[in-house]
Amino acid sequence: MLFLRLLNKGSIIQLIVPFNTMVLSFVNTLSLSYNNQGYYL
Repeated sequence: MLFLRLLNKGSIIQLIVPFNTMVLSFVNTLSLSYNNQGYYL
């Protein structure tokens, strides 16, 4: 319970922010590669 309480205070924000940036960069690279393939095809 103490671990969950500590996790709920600030660790979730510290984990979610880098995860969101990683997902956004991954989606951006996917869309760029998809657009490049579309132009090549």
